[in-house]
Amino acid sequence: VPEIYTVGPGGGTDHTSPYNYDTHVPLALYGLPFQAGIYRTNVETIDLAPTLASLLGINAPTHSVGRVLTEALAPPHRGATEGKQP
Repeated sequence: VPEIYTVGPGGGTDHTSPYNYDTHVPLALYGLPFQAGIYRTNVETIDLAPTLASLLGINAPTHSVGRVLTEALAPPHRGATEGKQP
């Protein structure tokens, strides 16, 4: 394991080091709305709000810039808010 990389005061890391073990953090989703599997697509925290909004059948937050993680949704839940107007 490479030496720990820190930025700023204090110790530890905050997932911004240049090392793969620190920048790639798994996201686990569980429950009926999700399709079982391992997905190797890039996901960002900004994708959670649109995904959860889609599952709830509501519009994503106004300034949301993320995407719905359709690849992880079970078929009945895919596109739940497609075409829905604010």
